[in-house]
Amino acid sequence: MATRKRLLILGYELPPIGGGTGHALAGLLRAWPAGSDWNIELWTASPPPPHNPVSLPGCTIRTFNCLKKDLHFWRSSESALLLWKTWRKTLGDTPFPDAVLVWGGWPLGVLLLSSLGQVPSVLALRGSDVPGFNPRTSGPFWSGLCRRVWDRAGCLTANSLGLAQLARKTARGRRIEIIPNGVDPRYLDIPLERPDPGASGQPFQILCVSRLIRRKRVEWLVEALAQIHPEIRRDIRLQIVGDGPEKTRLDTMVQELGLAPQITFSGVVPLENMPGLYGGTHLFVQPSQAEGMSNALLEAMASGLPCLVAESTGFADLDETLAGVDSPRSLANQILYLYEHPANRMKMGEQARQAASGYSWSDVACAYMRLLERVAESPP
Repeated sequence: MATRKRLLILGYELPPIGGGTGHALAGLLRAWPAGSDWNIELWTASPPPPHNPVSLPGCTIRTFNCLKKDLHFWRSSESALLLWKTWRKTLGDTPFPDAVLVWGGWPLGVLLLSSLGQVPSVLALRGSDVPGFNPRTSGPFWSGLCRRVWDRAGCLTANSLGLAQLARKTARGRRIEIIPNGVDPRYLDIPLERPDPGASGQPFQILCVSRLIRRKRVEWLVEALAQIHPEIRRDIRLQIVGDGPEKTRLDTMVQELGLAPQITFSGVVPLENMPGLYGGTHLFVQPSQAEGMSNALLEAMASGLPCLVAESTGFADLDETLAGVDSPRSLANQILYLYEHPANRMKMGEQARQAASGYSWSDVACAYMRLLERVAESPP
């Protein structure tokens, strides 16, 4: 019988905390092969009361109280406290793990600069941990810090070609493996047929699933709806799922533009309710300025929805099924076109589902397991 090895995963956010990074980590661990040789321990932040982290069978979860106040926004003090507490834990964490998977380079990737950096490691870049992706984590200081941290990792991964290309500007020629996100197979079972807009008063339903931060540019959707003729706009509804510091500003925009009858802010929707939400929607929109590889976009595609995006994913098989927009005006034009052409909506949705069906969390988990085996056999 093979000796089981200890894998330490450093993931700063896990649902209900955060957005795509945490949900991707949960998807990875749910799909982790049950018969693997790894005993998995995850270190992550404690969510604010009354919330609890998700349960992940086969994984020991150790939470650290960093005085988190908001599920969807990180303060510098919270990141620093999480880093401090996890570093203190490494001092008495013996024996050391056989391998480390750092899920997101900031803040917990900094632990690779400690004695933990002697352990074979894989650092998974997710988006905002790459200089140039997010203004909050860009500039000479961040580039220098990231370079030092990345140099200690045995292997670097990125979840999209675009993110890998951006990371290479900092990585000094380091090889970066590309391992995309996966999609929950439940979304592939959602019927392709949608309620017919106009029939029995059924509106044309648009969905945006996003953390409400500046980089996501949700205001483009609000501005786009304002540019559509009122006679058509009255038959359109936009549902915005998610929360964040931009909520107040966006709500003010909606009120000032007189769009309250058309736009609903639903806040955070439980994961188990998302398939029903996608199933009642006609169009998905993601106007984000930058994405690694969006979980919500993959879910929408798997659900058979036509999708409008401002940034390509970097995966040709996905991108050829998406329609691009570069301004609120072009977004309004695309919405109007798909509103008026149901056959094109159906065709785009079918193509999107076909493309997304090739991305599974089981494949992602196997890819990371192989990578960890490789680095564990070749210590730094």
